[in-house]
Parts: sequence; C-alpha cells; structure tokens
Amino acid sequence: MPAMPDATTRQLPAGARAFTVTDGHTAHLGELRRLVGAYIATWYPPGRPFSAADQQLLAALPSEHAPALGASLLAWHEQAPVGCLLLRAHPDEQGTAELRKMYVEPALRRSGAGRALLAAAVRRATGLGYRQLVLDVAADRTAAAALYHNVGFVERARPDTVPGFVAMTLDLRR
Repeated sequence: MPAMPDATTRQLPAGARAFTVTDGHTAHLGELRRLVGAYIATWYPPGRPFSAADQQLLAALPSEHAPALGASLLAWHEQAPVGCLLLRAHPDEQGTAELRKMYVEPALRRSGAGRALLAAAVRRATGLGYRQLVLDVAADRTAAAALYHNVGFVERARPDTVPGFVAMTLDLRR
C-alpha cells in the first residue's frame, strides 16, 4: 500500500461531517503541540503542571514522529484542527509502529475524526513498511477501546503494560 499523501479527506454521507487529515510536522506544528498538550492535560488534575517527560515530548515534536519513521497527524474540520495522533517506530519491536497521543476535541468525539486519524495512521504505517501497529489504551476509556476494536485491533498480552491499561495490536499484513 503506498504512503499516505499529504492530505486525506474522508467522504461521509450527506449531512455527516467530513475530516481532512494532514501532517502536523511543518506549518502546523503549533496546532499539533496544542492538541497533544490537550491530550496530556486529560491525565492531570486542573492546574497541575506537566511532568518533565511530557514537557520534553511537546518541546521535541515532531522528533521521533517525523515522516521518515512515523507521523504527526492532524484532523481538520471546517479549516480548524480538531484532533491529533502520533505514530512512531516502536523502540523495542522490529517492524512495529506505535500509536500515541490520539486526541479529538470533546465536541467532535464520536463524529468520525478519530476513525479518520486511525485510517490515515494505518495507511502511513503500511506505506512505511511496518507489519503491525500497537497501542495502549486506558481501561476506563471505553469509547476509544471500542473504536480500536472496531478498526480491527485486538488485545494482546504484554508483560510491561502499565496497570489500568490494555495493550492492543493490529496486524497490517492481512
């Protein structure tokens, strides 16, 4: 499957929302950082500063998520960035890409933006030659887990999975 072009539009039935997914590593780096920051903020109590690791991730974007080995994707709706997803080579598993920090603005959740981001990530990972995608999802984020299952991800046992999270994988060779 060829690599994803610079922009992909998901066509939906009349009356439904359409989303465009683009790379966020160039002209839209500020929007990418804002949305990744919004994702990170969902894990912290209001007013608490981000950890040093989270601050470093934001400052270093796109770094390991750059186009040569991964992707920094933005979902757009009506010319506004509404979601993001990061894709990188898994640090410990050859031929495996890892999905990270998928986020959609609360007002547009369950509207197709997440599915559009996932579809673009699958195309990009396949185009880069990865054989599988992996991710970890918090056990209490049931809507996200349902979306991943619907796309074809299956749960997988992994000894290093953080308690309260579920490890999932998608075989890209099928």
